[in-house]
Amino acid sequence: MGVRHIDKKKCLRCGLCVTICPQDVLRRDDKKYPVITYLQDCQSCFLCEKYCPAQAITVSADRERRPVLPW
Repeated sequence: MGVRHIDKKKCLRCGLCVTICPQDVLRRDDKKYPVITYLQDCQSCFLCEKYCPAQAITVSADRERRPVLPW
């Protein structure tokens, strides 16, 4: 499922997670908090979780995949 949760109470609003994400999954809102915007693109690489200085991000090992829809 990729990035599962961002704890805004712990978040330092440093923006490191947004900068380090290789797939541009996270963006910053108007208050500079990181927001999950493109969850389907998350590769579950754990970089945002690993480098978060406040340990405010939780990532799941499963990758988010789009459902195959019939046309």
